[in-house]
Amino acid sequence: MFKVNQLVAIQISQKAWESSSASTITNCWGATKIIKECAADCLDVVKKAIKESRMILESQLNTLESSGAVLPHKRMSITNLLNPEGEDNQSLQM
Repeated sequence: MFKVNQLVAIQISQKAWESSSASTITNCWGATKIIKECAADCLDVVKKAIKESRMILESQLNTLESSGAVLPHKRMSITNLLNPEGEDNQSLQM
């Protein structure tokens, strides 16, 4: 967990928002029911994007490991990397 001041948090959020395509936002909002109408294949598109992202991340981790930048015994699983232990508990404490 990192401590980030509000200005930095807003700047990070703004960059993330600007780098997201309209279709990505629509798909995400549709999957979370933020918007009521979503294309029939909205969830499939989101699941496919998640699967592709995980595959890219796995490939990048493999590259880091094979180059010696990450030692095999120090490597985190993708699940732990994306969902660190205690992350959900931390949000409940705020």
